[in-house]
Amino acid sequence: MGAVLCGGIAAADPLEDCMRVTRTGNGPAGVRCLEPLAQAGDPQAELRLGEQYGVVNESTYDPAKSAIWLRKAAEQGQIDAQVMLAYAYREGEGVPKDMVEAMRWYRTAADRGDQRAQSDMGLMYFKGWGTPRDVGQAISWWRKTADRGGPLASFAEGSIASIYLKGDGVPQDYAAAAHWFRKAAEHGDPSAYLSLAQIDEKGLAGPADPVEAYVGYSIALAWLHGSNGAGQVVDLIAKHRDDVAAKLTAEQIATANRLIRERRASIH
Repeated sequence: MGAVLCGGIAAADPLEDCMRVTRTGNGPAGVRCLEPLAQAGDPQAELRLGEQYGVVNESTYDPAKSAIWLRKAAEQGQIDAQVMLAYAYREGEGVPKDMVEAMRWYRTAADRGDQRAQSDMGLMYFKGWGTPRDVGQAISWWRKTADRGGPLASFAEGSIASIYLKGDGVPQDYAAAAHWFRKAAEHGDPSAYLSLAQIDEKGLAGPADPVEAYVGYSIALAWLHGSNGAGQVVDLIAKHRDDVAAKLTAEQIATANRLIRERRASIH
């Protein structure tokens, strides 16, 4: 809740005052402001103090103190703190690396519906970190992530697609792989277009579709050029694109170019 009007005068919000200080880039002043509030048991202040100690480029950077305050906030139910504490245990930042403890905090946040934690639960099960490897559970958590939409959806969808493409822990299923790669592409993942192009060119998930293959290779190429992709990879994809183009009519090329413009417009 924001400031409260008392007799026409707005009462100060101590936490917001501290956050204004941290936003100026004055880390030490922000820490001095937040510490009394955190020590008094304010869970939001504990979270913000943990965050401030975790900022790498600040003079106040202290991952051990960050973990201490994040744990206090996490134990008081701050979901952001639970996710950050899980990451700290996963990476060994400020605490000994402990995948079981990381899994515990990810699950706490994921069960409360946090999308970041759900995505990381998928990763933990897929890698077998803090739990026996279970690809079925990884897919289940990544489906939950995908259902929520947003930036994490395409990562989850691409991860599921790759599992089916390789048959990694599940029967290989090119149709399922194509389905999930298309969802990832629709959610703005340009790298998914390369896998789709290969599937469409070879007809792995149904009849070969050279128009869609040309579209996929072209979008992947544009993305790699924009991200300074490795020269040899770019050359190889360009050759695939040109080989496909040689099989297309002028009308098909025109259709493909229209699709490329439409789909690139959806990539952020």
